[in-house]
Amino acid sequence: MKQRSQFIVITLLLFMTTSCATQNKRGNKIRSLTLEEYDDGVWKHSETTQAKESISFDCMDLISTKTDRVTGRSSTESKLLVISDDGAKSGFTIYVHIWDNLLILSGSVLGGSYCMDKHDINILFRDGTRLLLMNHLSFNCDGRFSSYFSKPGGGYYGRNNKQILEMFRTKEVETMRIGTSRGSVQRDFTSIQSKQLMKSIDCMLNLKNNKKT
Repeated sequence: MKQRSQFIVITLLLFMTTSCATQNKRGNKIRSLTLEEYDDGVWKHSETTQAKESISFDCMDLISTKTDRVTGRSSTESKLLVISDDGAKSGFTIYVHIWDNLLILSGSVLGGSYCMDKHDINILFRDGTRLLLMNHLSFNCDGRFSSYFSKPGGGYYGRNNKQILEMFRTKEVETMRIGTSRGSVQRDFTSIQSKQLMKSIDCMLNLKNNKKT
């Protein structure tokens, strides 16, 4: 049997774009090439292929609508984002949803029992713009918070919410600070999370027009 004198692994990232028409997702395939040299000087290689899916920012992948079969009422919500740097042990979750035709930004603080009241929610966008929101939920010790904005296609909840939503749909969030009874919880968004939140809100605001077309 031939003995191996050297073992060299070379990984080639060969991106081959594939598409899925039903979900508008794109995927990549990673080909791994392994080269081995034997005592007789002959090089031999083997290949393995592994699929890798990229992030989609299409509305159909970011938001979904469900209808209660008993009441007939529908609700639309975005994917839940976990804003954490330690595997969800701390930080917070965030998502956008429409309930009773009202657009709401909601989430929960992670990592213990946090009592919430009308605390501030501070937001820093990547372009340096700052925004101050308020938690509209009643007092709770579940870490839950929500900020109400608008009725899509039917006016706005609050005087300045049209301008605020325009910021959310055109700017990427860099940092968010959630006020609690135990102090504030602050975390940075990744680039992908920033784009997901921005695009999700844009999809929500365009939902009515999309249904007409």
